[in-house]
Amino acid sequence: MPLTGWTLERAATQRGGGDATIDTKTGERRTWTQTRRRVDGMATALVGRGLRRGDRVGLLMLISARHFELWYAIPSAGLVMNDLNFRLAQSLDDVLATLERSGLTRSVSELRLHLKP
Repeated sequence: MPLTGWTLERAATQRGGGDATIDTKTGERRTWTQTRRRVDGMATALVGRGLRRGDRVGLLMLISARHFELWYAIPSAGLVMNDLNFRLAQSLDDVLATLERSGLTRSVSELRLHLKP
Protein backbone atom coordinates (compact mmCIF):
# COMPACT_ATOMS: atom_id res chain seq x y z
CA MET A 1 0.00 0.00 0.00
CA PRO A 2 1.43 3.43 -0.91
CA LEU A 3 2.21 5.74 1.98
CA THR A 4 -0.68 8.00 0.99
CA GLY A 5 -3.10 5.05 1.22
CA TRP A 6 -1.72 4.10 4.61
CA THR A 7 -2.24 7.60 6.00
CA LEU A 8 -5.84 7.68 4.75
CA GLU A 9 -6.53 4.23 6.20
CA ARG A 10 -5.10 5.32 9.54
CA ALA A 11 -7.20 8.53 9.57
CA ALA A 12 -10.36 6.54 8.73
CA THR A 13 -9.59 4.02 11.48
CA GLN A 14 -8.72 6.56 14.17
CA ARG A 15 -11.06 9.41 13.24
CA GLY A 16 -13.69 7.71 11.06
CA GLY A 17 -16.60 9.97 11.97
CA GLY A 18 -14.55 13.16 12.09
CA ASP A 19 -14.52 15.71 9.28
CA ALA A 20 -12.04 15.02 6.51
CA THR A 21 -13.24 17.75 4.15
CA ILE A 22 -15.60 20.71 4.38
CA ASP A 23 -16.72 22.50 1.23
CA THR A 24 -16.62 26.18 2.15
CA LYS A 25 -19.08 27.12 -0.60
CA THR A 26 -21.81 24.56 0.13
CA GLY A 27 -20.99 23.54 3.70
CA GLU A 28 -20.94 19.87 2.64
CA ARG A 29 -18.87 17.74 5.00
CA ARG A 30 -17.34 14.32 4.46
CA THR A 31 -16.02 12.11 7.20
CA TRP A 32 -12.76 10.17 6.95
CA THR A 33 -14.76 6.95 6.48
CA GLN A 34 -16.79 8.48 3.63
CA THR A 35 -13.62 9.88 2.06
CA ARG A 36 -11.88 6.50 2.22
CA ARG A 37 -14.86 4.86 0.47
CA ARG A 38 -14.89 7.55 -2.23
CA VAL A 39 -11.14 7.21 -2.73
CA ASP A 40 -11.46 3.43 -3.11
CA GLY A 41 -14.22 3.96 -5.68
CA MET A 42 -12.17 6.51 -7.60
CA ALA A 43 -9.11 4.23 -7.64
CA THR A 44 -11.25 1.38 -8.96
CA ALA A 45 -12.78 3.66 -11.60
CA LEU A 46 -9.36 4.85 -12.79
CA VAL A 47 -8.20 1.26 -13.28
CA GLY A 48 -11.55 0.44 -14.89
CA ARG A 49 -10.88 3.12 -17.49
CA GLY A 50 -7.87 1.16 -18.69
CA LEU A 51 -5.11 2.89 -16.74
CA ARG A 52 -2.26 0.62 -15.74
CA ARG A 53 0.30 0.66 -12.95
CA GLY A 54 2.81 3.44 -13.59
CA ASP A 55 0.60 5.47 -15.95
CA ARG A 56 0.76 9.23 -15.34
CA VAL A 57 -2.38 11.14 -14.44
CA GLY A 58 -2.32 14.93 -14.43
CA LEU A 59 -4.52 17.05 -12.19
CA LEU A 60 -5.35 20.57 -13.28
CA MET A 61 -7.84 21.73 -10.70
CA LEU A 62 -8.33 24.01 -7.74
CA ILE A 63 -7.95 22.70 -4.22
CA SER A 64 -11.24 20.98 -3.38
CA ALA A 65 -12.64 17.85 -1.78
CA ARG A 66 -12.47 16.08 -5.16
CA HIS A 67 -8.83 17.16 -5.62
CA PHE A 68 -8.07 15.84 -2.12
CA GLU A 69 -9.73 12.50 -2.91
CA LEU A 70 -7.89 12.14 -6.23
CA TRP A 71 -4.64 12.94 -4.45
CA TYR A 72 -5.17 9.68 -2.55
CA ALA A 73 -6.93 7.66 -5.28
CA ILE A 74 -4.30 8.05 -8.00
CA PRO A 75 -1.35 6.54 -6.08
CA SER A 76 -3.67 3.99 -4.42
CA ALA A 77 -4.43 2.71 -7.94
CA GLY A 78 -0.69 2.34 -8.62
CA LEU A 79 -0.64 5.42 -10.85
CA VAL A 80 1.72 8.38 -10.85
CA MET A 81 0.16 11.75 -10.05
CA ASN A 82 1.34 14.94 -11.71
CA ASP A 83 -0.32 17.84 -9.91
CA LEU A 84 -0.06 20.66 -12.46
CA ASN A 85 0.26 24.19 -11.10
CA PHE A 86 -1.48 26.45 -13.60
CA ARG A 87 -0.78 29.49 -11.42
CA LEU A 88 2.85 29.43 -12.59
CA ALA A 89 1.80 29.66 -16.24
CA GLN A 90 1.98 32.99 -18.03
CA SER A 91 -0.03 31.82 -21.03
CA LEU A 92 -2.03 28.95 -22.45
CA ASP A 93 1.10 27.94 -24.40
CA ASP A 94 2.91 27.43 -21.06
CA VAL A 95 0.15 25.10 -19.85
CA LEU A 96 0.10 23.17 -23.12
CA ALA A 97 3.90 22.82 -23.13
CA THR A 98 3.84 21.48 -19.56
CA LEU A 99 1.13 18.99 -20.48
CA GLU A 100 3.10 17.85 -23.52
CA ARG A 101 6.37 17.37 -21.60
CA SER A 102 4.76 15.56 -18.67
CA GLY A 103 4.04 12.34 -20.58
CA LEU A 104 0.52 12.06 -19.19
CA THR A 105 -1.64 9.06 -19.96
CA ARG A 106 -4.78 10.85 -18.71
CA SER A 107 -5.63 14.21 -17.21
CA VAL A 108 -8.37 15.44 -14.90
CA SER A 109 -9.44 19.08 -14.99
CA GLU A 110 -12.27 21.13 -13.56
CA LEU A 111 -10.93 24.48 -14.69
CA ARG A 112 -11.74 27.00 -17.31
CA LEU A 113 -8.45 28.78 -17.73
CA HIS A 114 -8.46 32.41 -18.76
CA LEU A 115 -4.88 32.79 -19.95
CA LYS A 116 -3.45 34.87 -22.74
CA PRO A 117 -2.91 32.90 -26.00
